[in-house]
Amino acid sequence: MENGLEMDRKGKVCIDCGKLVSFYSTRCCLCASRHRWSDPVYADKMRMKLKRALNTPETRLKLCEAHRGRNNGMWGKRHSEETKRKIAEKRARYFGVNHWAYGKRGSWCGRNHLEETKRKISNTLKGRIASEHFRDCLCPFCKAKRRELIGVANLNWRGGISFEPYGMEFNKELKALVKERDGYRCQICGKYESKTPYVVHHVDYDKRNNQLENLVTLCGVCHGRTNGNREYWKDYFERPLSIEGAVSSLREEEIAGVN
Repeated sequence: MENGLEMDRKGKVCIDCGKLVSFYSTRCCLCASRHRWSDPVYADKMRMKLKRALNTPETRLKLCEAHRGRNNGMWGKRHSEETKRKIAEKRARYFGVNHWAYGKRGSWCGRNHLEETKRKISNTLKGRIASEHFRDCLCPFCKAKRRELIGVANLNWRGGISFEPYGMEFNKELKALVKERDGYRCQICGKYESKTPYVVHHVDYDKRNNQLENLVTLCGVCHGRTNGNREYWKDYFERPLSIEGAVSSLREEEIAGVN
């Protein structure tokens, strides 16, 4: 009897893929999971649970630590050329016209954020360059808005002076001298230079004025901030403040602007 029961258990197969399953099952684990997720009600319910579970800082930190360093499955490994080609082909399906949001109007198109939200978004995006993928996925409304801010229509337009060449004396040696003088620290936020090289900024925005007193060291984010409100930044760098004093002064001004 036991041998017959064992044969029945071994002989039972999954109704979807045909793999051997246990006596009390009709599907294997993988097919059973796919069958459950095919139900829209179940799928929405599980997505909400996962979203709530993964949205806590503790969970995100645990996931980060679990896949960091030697715990990562790709630690010490390299993708083969064939694998790289397959990954590139798969990613190409979601770029440009193949992207699901291509040509569609975003949910925030034509709507206005709060002033505080605009300030936070502006500070986050300063110094970044929009990728080709980002520009391709913009809806026609957003593309038209971006065109209105290009060239003469932009408030920061200065007659195309950004295309003017730098002076011959503005070379690597001069930049290294300015960074060494400033202690390899950004003169706005006070952070030290690490992997990403810092830039040398012209205080009066004149590329031909390469005197040492007209040059300061800035990180990429702070350098992006100096592109707007130029009169303020000219006055800011003329103040005889130390790095710590400049950082605290800037924070006080930002807090005062929010209030």
